[in-house]
Amino acid sequence: MKKRRFRRVLFVLLALFVAGILFILVSVYLSANAIVVTVYGCESPKIEEPIDLLLLTDMHAHSFQEGNARLLRRVAKEAPDVILIAGDALNWYSESHDYVTNLVERLSRIAPVYFTVGNHDAKYMTQSQDYGLLDEIEQAGAAALNAGYVDVVVKGQKLRIGGLYDFVFNRNGMDEEAYRQTEGYRFLAGFEDTDDFKLLLAHQPNFLLDDDPEARWDIDLAVCGHEHGGQVRIPFYGGFYSTHLGWFSPYLDGAHLINGIPTVISRGLGTYTKGGYRIVPPRFCNIPELVRIELR
Repeated sequence: MKKRRFRRVLFVLLALFVAGILFILVSVYLSANAIVVTVYGCESPKIEEPIDLLLLTDMHAHSFQEGNARLLRRVAKEAPDVILIAGDALNWYSESHDYVTNLVERLSRIAPVYFTVGNHDAKYMTQSQDYGLLDEIEQAGAAALNAGYVDVVVKGQKLRIGGLYDFVFNRNGMDEEAYRQTEGYRFLAGFEDTDDFKLLLAHQPNFLLDDDPEARWDIDLAVCGHEHGGQVRIPFYGGFYSTHLGWFSPYLDGAHLINGIPTVISRGLGTYTKGGYRIVPPRFCNIPELVRIELR
């Protein structure tokens, strides 16, 4: 009797162990190869006719099938009016920029594309001395925005779209007059000086996070990435840790109001494997994400 009971317990434990291993393997596979679309709404009196934005972040040179065919099909299926790339299309250790220029060239056939820099892109340019990257992205068909903006018309409505790889507040405690002469401050002062809908691409959500009154700019929508949704996520809960934001930060993904700025943070599409002194785990319970933002 005891032997039979022992065998049952052993069988249950073995079954649980195998199920756990299968769950981990399937989750890691889906977190590298599946694509999900998350939809958020953004209401503004400046928008009279609906505009659909599609946000891509943190590809990290990851391809969904050869030539990114599956990603491109999914983007085309969404039929966006505007495509936004909010940084880290490349890895800091990428050998060339072909991934992002090829992707931009194909995306621009679907809708106008607007690109800003992430930390990996910036480090890639420095490491490889590829300082012509933004020009190459422009030639591929996107507006490359680095402390710059463009005024565009979408469905007869005026939008100002800008990109900034910097903090929107005086992070280093500079003298006020000196701070007002910085590139970031001068960009933001010019960027907000319009009655049109203002859309900011800022790779890292912590660029916006500060109690300083200087961080309260007149921006209608900001889009970010960078955090990968926490990289490793707990089923039915979500991300729980970020090297930049600490434990259980609400700003790993989702829609938020940060210092009065409506902000959407994407979990991104890819990951990187070389983290310098850090071990970078694979994405887990974290399916790559496209974000559709419906301006209404």
